Amino acid sequence: LKFINTISATGEHYDLRERVIKALADVMDSSGGALWLCEQPDIYQLAAKWNFQFDAENELLSEDQFINFLEQEEWIVDLNRERNGGRTKHKDLLTPKWLLGNAKFWLVLPLIHLGKLVGFVVLLQPRVKSNLNWESRDLLKTIGRQTASYLAEQIAEMALAESREFDSFNRKFAFVVHDIKNLTSQLSLIVKNAEKHADNPEFQKDMILTIQDSVAKMNNLLSRITVVQEPSLEKVDDSLNIGKMMKEIVQDYHHGGLNISYEGKGDDIEVYADAESLKTIFMHLIENAREACVEDDIDIKLDLSRKGAFALIKVSDNGHGMEQDFIHNELFRPFRSTKENGYGIGAYESREMIKRLGGRLVVKSEKNVGTVMKVYLRLVSDDNESLGAGEK
Repeated sequence: LKFINTISATGEHYDLRERVIKALADVMDSSGGALWLCEQPDIYQLAAKWNFQFDAENELLSEDQFINFLEQEEWIVDLNRERNGGRTKHKDLLTPKWLLGNAKFWLVLPLIHLGKLVGFVVLLQPRVKSNLNWESRDLLKTIGRQTASYLAEQIAEMALAESREFDSFNRKFAFVVHDIKNLTSQLSLIVKNAEKHADNPEFQKDMILTIQDSVAKMNNLLSRITVVQEPSLEKVDDSLNIGKMMKEIVQDYHHGGLNISYEGKGDDIEVYADAESLKTIFMHLIENAREACVEDDIDIKLDLSRKGAFALIKVSDNGHGMEQDFIHNELFRPFRSTKENGYGIGAYESREMIKRLGGRLVVKSEKNVGTVMKVYLRLVSDDNESLGAGEK
């Protein structure tokens, strides 16, 4: 019971590994100990100490004879007996010299989980001289298996957490690459138009503005992948004039050589969102619309109006359109795209951002006719009621 209480005492300032050592030491009335674990491939390293004041940073390879013995025999090694010339379980064992060389070291306890040596614990000499009998060995073996299962689970959880961090980084990087692709498309338009209008002062002015904006966006994208974990601070939503922002977005594309028509019914429409997310959402939708159109016949329109407690922004194009089956089953799944060089991320990221803002994205499309993306965003002045499932 004392062992169970010590292991499960999460309120103590000791972490699990230290509690394992303490629990085993308490059972054997030892003054302290240290734990070695195999957290890296093929090597056992010091992982934790409890009342252990000795410098013992020694490592053991998994193919070491001593490690193989502990794993195969699950034998508790009495270092006192080894020092006195005894033989461990009737076998000649080459115990590491650094273990035998310190007279304060007493027992080496293997921690076996599912037939594998998770690690081992070295206990210091007992407070009162004690002989290791069979009952003590059986008790320690049982406790060792139990603690090994706890430690194996912790190691697995840590590996999973690390894997999730890499998944988070990879996921974030995929979205960043997609955003860079969109920026590259805008810059490509400038290069193409520069062949015709390079001598035009107005074009030169627009080109500089577009390049400056692209540089700022790229720096922002790079900042999003400098941290492996997701940012701890959420984006701050605030009241934004969506009409003003739509005009700015249209103007930015005009600078880049893409003419988008805009019609706004109400310049005073305020939505509850953050500017960065909105710019990213409409950059994705506009770029998707542009890529869906024939290069010499691009007709993209933005339309702003009110719809109940929501602002409704329509992004329409005259592109190749999509099948209903694709819209229902593929459009919002990452890495699915009807475009030859598409990443299949823009629609997914846009929908997720809109959902975070409390809105909704509705898609209407007809093959060989075009597509209309309807973005519903919460109005600040209303009660922000949920968008009814029947609203289209």
